[in-house]
Amino acid sequence: MPNSPHHHIGKTYDFAIPKQQTRAAECVAHTVRVGDLFLNRIVAICHQHGLSGLEANVLSVLLNAEEPLPPYVISERLLVTRGAITKVLDTLAERGLVRRIAHQQDRRMLLIELTDEGLRILEQYKPDLSRQSAQWVNTLNEEEQEMLIHLLKKLQPPSKTSYPTAP
Repeated sequence: MPNSPHHHIGKTYDFAIPKQQTRAAECVAHTVRVGDLFLNRIVAICHQHGLSGLEANVLSVLLNAEEPLPPYVISERLLVTRGAITKVLDTLAERGLVRRIAHQQDRRMLLIELTDEGLRILEQYKPDLSRQSAQWVNTLNEEEQEMLIHLLKKLQPPSKTSYPTAP
């Protein structure tokens, strides 16, 4: 049923697969599908506020840090390359959303801080994202939401490690 809220993954192979592996594939397929839907919705909210997803994440990292950060710390927290962060920081600085300041102890090092305009954008973006997130999961009661959080955390690899990739 294409219009059904419950989509089932059908047989995709011409050979027999043990039921446990089929169930695992279905779990992965549904997780990926929901992840893609949420990501697309988050990116749309970012765009409504004139931000890319990465720009919104950089501003959020700076807000949560409550102090200026060196660019390499931002890149580590977001798991992106320093080159990617430099490009995003250039764009955010040009738009007046962040500023680069000299480090107090090491004048050669730059720190990044939010500007008032960057904070203003976040003050609009964050409540919109929070409100939308609540709507996206409103089909789950509070207990089911807690269970979902628990299960998704359980599927994540330990920090600083990753799942092996296919050869």
